[in-house]
Amino acid sequence: MFHEELTSIALFAEVNFDAELPMLMEILPQLVPSYAKPLDLLYCEGDMMRELVFVKEGRVMLEMHDGWANVCLGAVSQGQYFGDVEMFRRSSTALVTYRAAVYLHLWSLPQATWQQAAARSTVHQQTQLVAIMRQAAKRRSHALRRVMQAKSQAVSPLTTVTVTAAASEAPGAPA
Repeated sequence: MFHEELTSIALFAEVNFDAELPMLMEILPQLVPSYAKPLDLLYCEGDMMRELVFVKEGRVMLEMHDGWANVCLGAVSQGQYFGDVEMFRRSSTALVTYRAAVYLHLWSLPQATWQQAAARSTVHQQTQLVAIMRQAAKRRSHALRRVMQAKSQAVSPLTTVTVTAAASEAPGAPA
C-alpha cells in the first residue's frame, strides 16, 4: 500500500510513519478491500462488528430505528472510519445501522488484528496511532450517545399527525 493511499485516511495521516512503522507493518497487509453499492446494508443495529472499516471512497450513513422509521444520525465520509466505538465497548454490537449512501470502496481490518498489534506495540510504548483512535472513539461514543438520547426523546411524526388530527376534530374546531 502506498503512502499517498494511506494518508487519504485521516487516522493514518495524523501519525509519524517512522515511529509507527512496526504497527503499520503488522496491520497494513491485513487490510481487506471491499465494495458496496448505494443503499447496501453494511451492519444493522445489534449486529456483531468484528472489523474496523476505513472509507477509502464514498459515504456511509449512520441510521437508528426510532420505532417508526430509520432516522439518519450522520455520515462517515471518505477518509474516515467506523467500528472503533464498538471495538472499545465491552459488547461489539453495532450501535447503529451502517448503510452505503453512494458507491463505496472500503478497507476492513479485523478488530482482533488491531488489538493484537496495539497490545504488542504498547508493551514498549503507547503508540500515537492507538492514542488517536482511543480518543476519537471516546469522543464519537459520547456524541453518538447524546444524539441517540435526543432522537429517542423526540416525538415521532405519526404521534404528531395523530395529535393534530385529534385537535382538528375537537368540538368547535373549524371544518
